[in-house]
Amino acid sequence: MQSSAPLNLNQLSLVVLAFGMANFFGTTLAGYLMTLRVIALLMSATALLLVSFTDVSYLAAACVALWVLAFSSMPTGWSTWISRAVPDDAESGGWMFDLRGAGGVFLASGMLILLAAVTIFTRVRHHD
Repeated sequence: MQSSAPLNLNQLSLVVLAFGMANFFGTTLAGYLMTLRVIALLMSATALLLVSFTDVSYLAAACVALWVLAFSSMPTGWSTWISRAVPDDAESGGWMFDLRGAGGVFLASGMLILLAAVTIFTRVRHHD
């Protein structure tokens, strides 16, 4: 953000502080946020706004905070949603674990991370 949004070091530090606070509140409010059913919409809207208004520092900072608020509720929200959707079989959300154990989860996530890294390396141009 320091290179794309017009932020000085103090402002960037405040954005990082807002990031942490939004993470805390997003995790704390996850159960409630999941009942609103707008998490994905909020994340996509703030991401699009962030890309569109990177040059306006206060909008960029607000978008980062809102995106983090929504994103940080995902792990807790997922558990909450699963336990409400299938209360008698909540562990069914861990099908990858059931399929291959803990190693399967790490293998699958490692492969996705590798795919993301290859995509970034081959598709993203570096600007000096």
